[in-house]
Amino acid sequence: MGICKATLTDIIRHFDENGARPRLRKKSQRPQDPDFISSEQLCRVLEFIKNYAEDHAIMLPGRHPDHRDWLVKLLPTHV
Repeated sequence: MGICKATLTDIIRHFDENGARPRLRKKSQRPQDPDFISSEQLCRVLEFIKNYAEDHAIMLPGRHPDHRDWLVKLLPTHV
């Protein structure tokens, strides 16, 4: 994405310490908003989506030329 290793390391460290909050620049005076999702909550949401997909997903019928993975599952459009 055109960023250096130091910037990527800073982003990873910020995510580990603060969860999914935007990084603020030093010039910004915007206060921290407590409504952002923590990393634990984000993991719980991801697990919910995976479990829901296991119960309600539809396997791709047959082989499609653009899909090399046979384990691809699709959720119905009303979900």
